[in-house]
Amino acid sequence: MSQPVVILISGFARAGKDTLADAIVGLVKRHHPCGIASKHPFARCLKDAANEFLVHLNLFPEVDGNDFHSEAFKTKHRAALVEMGRVARSINVDVFAEKTAYDIENSREADYIDSEGPHVYIVPDWRYLNEHKVIKQMLAEQEGYRMVSVRVDTQGVGPANEEELQSLAEIRRNIAVDYEFAFPPNGKDAIERAARDICFQLGLLP
Repeated sequence: MSQPVVILISGFARAGKDTLADAIVGLVKRHHPCGIASKHPFARCLKDAANEFLVHLNLFPEVDGNDFHSEAFKTKHRAALVEMGRVARSINVDVFAEKTAYDIENSREADYIDSEGPHVYIVPDWRYLNEHKVIKQMLAEQEGYRMVSVRVDTQGVGPANEEELQSLAEIRRNIAVDYEFAFPPNGKDAIERAARDICFQLGLLP
């Protein structure tokens, strides 16, 4: 089996992180039908937990659209997610990074397809310095993943709040990322070119 790759993408909200991740996933799947390429956001388990809260109150997200995985609903109720995240991180600051690392490794074991195909796992919402440390320790050092870090900016897009500004500034001060991109507004073409550059340099394109 080829060495699995985990890609962490950092940047302000709406800077193009998910678009870049989707473009990388699309390229890998297009060129390696027997490979694995998937997204594993740190916030996925938080959104799942928030949805379970709604289910417990008989609100049923999958039926009435009150789903924290929905962009519109998440944006409207972002404060609830932020507060839930703060509570969880106050108990264990590494909780989301640890959960994501476990999920990636379990996904790799469960979805094994072809020993020759690439296995690429993308975390498109890297926001805190400790998340890099946990993923490095649990996946790169213990499980042999190749770890790749990416920072993206888009002209005119700033921090969503003071916490995001401070946490991403800490990453900038302490981590020399492998790839850094500055995109123009509505820069889908530029993001797709960046995805191709990353895949090519990682040997994921023929």
